[in-house]
Amino acid sequence: MLKLERVTVDLAGASVLREVSAELHAGTMVAVVGRNGAGKTTLLRTIMGLAKLKSGQIHFDGDALHAQPGHRRASLGIGYAPEDRVIFPTLSVRENLCLPCATCSCGPVRRCPAARERWWPSDAR
Repeated sequence: MLKLERVTVDLAGASVLREVSAELHAGTMVAVVGRNGAGKTTLLRTIMGLAKLKSGQIHFDGDALHAQPGHRRASLGIGYAPEDRVIFPTLSVRENLCLPCATCSCGPVRRCPAARERWWPSDAR
C-alpha cells in the first residue's frame, strides 16, 4: 500500500500541494485528474522523489518512502509515465505502457499481447 500523509510541496516559493493524504492499495488503479497547474505532476514527482517534500510523509508497504532516494523508489517498482508523448517513439502506446512492467518482470505484462510478442517471443514463453 502507498500511503500519503499530509504531503505538502512548494515549488519556486509557491505552495503546490497542501496536506494531501491518500491510501492506494495494491491491485487497484487510480487516476489523478485536474486542471492544468493543479499539482498532478508534482504529486507524482514527489512520490518518485523528484520533487522535495516540504512536510508530511509517504509510506510504501509500511516503510518510510519519503526517506528513500529516487533510485531506491524505482527499484521498489514505483514509477510513472510522464506526460511527454514521445517517451520511446518507436514503440506503440501499449508498448510504452507495458515497458516498465517488462523491465521489472511484473506478472501482468505477460498478459499484454504487444509486450508478449516484443519481449517474450513464443519460443521463450
